[in-house]
Amino acid sequence: MSPDTINIAAPKAPEAGPVFLRNSGGQCIVM
Repeated sequence: MSPDTINIAAPKAPEAGPVFLRNSGGQCIVM
C-alpha cells in the first residue's frame, strides 16, 4: 500500500466509539 491511501484506524478505547479515518494529510475524519 502507498502512503497516499486512506488508512482506517479503529481504536478500541471506550471514549472512541466511532471509526476514525486518517488520510495522508493527517486529518482525522469521524464517521
